Amino acid sequence: MSFLPRLRDIKVKTEVLSKFAGLNRSPVIKDAEFCKMRNMTSDGFPVLSPRKRRHCARRLSKPNGLYMHSRLAWVDGTKFYYNGEEKGTVADSAKSMVGMGAYIAVFPDKKLFNTADGSFESMENSVTTSGRVSWTLTDKEGSPYTYTSSSSAPSSPSGG
Repeated sequence: MSFLPRLRDIKVKTEVLSKFAGLNRSPVIKDAEFCKMRNMTSDGFPVLSPRKRRHCARRLSKPNGLYMHSRLAWVDGTKFYYNGEEKGTVADSAKSMVGMGAYIAVFPDKKLFNTADGSFESMENSVTTSGRVSWTLTDKEGSPYTYTSSSSAPSSPSGG
């Protein structure tokens, strides 16, 4: 039986991992990391187990938007909710929400929710007046502009 090649012994190496580094979805992973964990949980580490059953936390009548800031924010119909509490009213349409510091901006409604103090307000300026109101067109220094109306262009325009 000399025509068969001689096989070398296979070296056996045992490696024990004492920590689980979690889920890593980058192209290259290290030891003690998983690239996929579909329906798995590491709650019982060192034993991996199936995750708990999903359940319905809340049923929405008309979901119009969902956003995660420091807490969950969503729009159901015309109501804006933050952390499970109704905070304001918006139009009944699809929403885009953007986080800016402590604020959540709700578009296209141009509404602003402050997560720090709980205020819900419009981004647009509004002024309420009473009595007689007059407006005067002024330059940046506050001097009123003088103007005339004509069907032809002015011969020597001034003041911009």
